[in-house]
Amino acid sequence: MKEALIHQAYEIAKERYAELGIDTEKVLEQLQNFHLSMHCWQADDVKGFEVQAGDLSGGIQSTGNYPGAARSIDELRADVLKAKSLIPGEHRLNLHEIYGDFQGKVVDRDEVTVEHFQSWIDWAAEHNTKLDFNSTSFSHPKSGNLSLSNPDESIRQFWVEHTKRCRDIADAMGKAQNDPCIMNVWVHDGCKDVSVNHYLYRETLKKSLDEILATVDAVVYDIQDVGVRSYTFISSLGLVMEACGELGIEVMVLDRPNPLGGNKIEGNYVEPGFFSFVSQYPIPYVYGLTVGELAVMINKEGMNRGQKGDQKPAVCDLTVVPMEGWERDMLYEDTGLPWVLPSPNIPFKDTPQYYAAAGICGELYGFMNIGIGYTLPFQVFGATWLDPEALKARLESYNLPGVSFRTIWYKPFSGSQKGQLVKGLQYFFTDYENARITETQFYVMQAVAELYPDKKAFEVITGYGLFDKVCGTDYVRTQFGKTYKFSDIKDFWRKDEDSFRTLSQKYHIY
Repeated sequence: MKEALIHQAYEIAKERYAELGIDTEKVLEQLQNFHLSMHCWQADDVKGFEVQAGDLSGGIQSTGNYPGAARSIDELRADVLKAKSLIPGEHRLNLHEIYGDFQGKVVDRDEVTVEHFQSWIDWAAEHNTKLDFNSTSFSHPKSGNLSLSNPDESIRQFWVEHTKRCRDIADAMGKAQNDPCIMNVWVHDGCKDVSVNHYLYRETLKKSLDEILATVDAVVYDIQDVGVRSYTFISSLGLVMEACGELGIEVMVLDRPNPLGGNKIEGNYVEPGFFSFVSQYPIPYVYGLTVGELAVMINKEGMNRGQKGDQKPAVCDLTVVPMEGWERDMLYEDTGLPWVLPSPNIPFKDTPQYYAAAGICGELYGFMNIGIGYTLPFQVFGATWLDPEALKARLESYNLPGVSFRTIWYKPFSGSQKGQLVKGLQYFFTDYENARITETQFYVMQAVAELYPDKKAFEVITGYGLFDKVCGTDYVRTQFGKTYKFSDIKDFWRKDEDSFRTLSQKYHIY
């Protein structure tokens, strides 16, 4: 009876989706061929099976003691198989190093070998499960706040050795299953709250990765970017290219669609003195290239000049594997591909548009809520003190092309305004081609300054360092902050777009 009701409900849903042009049978077929890599820690809350394991630490926000947590490898494997039976499709399992079969022995992380995972390899073969792998830097006496970027050479070398051994384990897993085992290097070495000498830690991390990757034949980049300069995936790609160039390692980029399309270009170049991880290259804020096209440009134009942009240009042996079927005027929704979240705050295929339109404003901490901590990240502008109707009327008076606004009241479920009633606007791009998406946030700041002279953006914030970095200059802040009129920076913001459009056309693959 229950099964019959399920089938009946599906047939009704199938008809309704068909009215919207969606073939549910085709979607289900695609899902069957879509392989997730399930995290092992979802069954035991990140504890693992080390004999010497201590308290969870190093950026891990869990207790390890939730009810029903797996207490042994056998229980974990049983939980994994149960989960797989309930999830459509054939999915992989991602193992952290701390989940090794240590047989009750103390095995430190710089001593781990393939033999500690042989039972996992055998179990995976028996149950038709492919394995991926993670090194594990957290919850260890030598974790502290830094691992691969630790200035203490003995600690750094400990984690270098650990990561090398994890690479060997991942290699053995891949060979056994005749399918690449994706080895993920996750470290908790970020130091956003420490403003002194970021460069030292990045150089130390780079040194460690160079040692770890010294025996690598090729590095494959297969990551969904969002098409915005400040989103650091392209910076990571460039730094990988730089390191591989120094070591003589090939870089292979598996190209992905630019979710903003291949024609949208907005914003100024990064100026000397403002190169950083969020503004790594002299390109506009929205650059209208796929990651493959951008990688070729970085190589050919000699853009890889170090973290500060002041070193001799570095090039690498680069191969770009192009996409099939993508065209420059396509947004992500036009591709028919499933959206794989590049991060938790980019949940939907159109979120990159809103990231470009609000992300710069979001670096002004203490000014406005832009939906982080709510269900509409980057798609709202709000504050507890705001009159939404007045703000809407003021923005509509600017006659901004291709964007519309509606009033909204919401309570963030996390962040500094958690549980507070935030009032503001949700915005939509009604004519994406003609909309100047990045300029939306500046007009919001202008409208707020006109309506609330005591709430001007640069006068209520706690700092503007990241704002200048993502803008690639301090000119935007210093000039705009004089009158809070976008007209005062419009020409500057747009000045490099035509020249970049001409330059970038040489590197179009599509």
